[in-house]
Amino acid sequence: MFDMPIRFPSVTLTRNTPAGETMTAKAEASTPKTDVIDLSKPPTSEQAERLRSAGILGYGSVSASKQVATETRGDGFSVTHFVTNYKHTFFDVVNEATYQNISTSTGAFSSGQLP
Repeated sequence: MFDMPIRFPSVTLTRNTPAGETMTAKAEASTPKTDVIDLSKPPTSEQAERLRSAGILGYGSVSASKQVATETRGDGFSVTHFVTNYKHTFFDVVNEATYQNISTSTGAFSSGQLP
């Protein structure tokens, strides 16, 4: 037997479009964007792996709010009451865990002279 290369002629397929019509290519199915990570939620396993590969070990958020009320008496003495709310959330990418700390503190300031 002899080894002989086999060559096929190149073939180009075309489709004739009737006059006045145009052909449009079918759009591919859209794929979800995986390059954007919503940092307000825990990452998925795939996102966590991408973050670890980028050297990111974790991320978090902190929020704080306060409520203040001031009471003034007629003799010039005033008391300011306050409440502070604090919330810290941390997403541990290495262990795929979420840690959350919520605390509240209260206090009062006074000014003026006591009798």
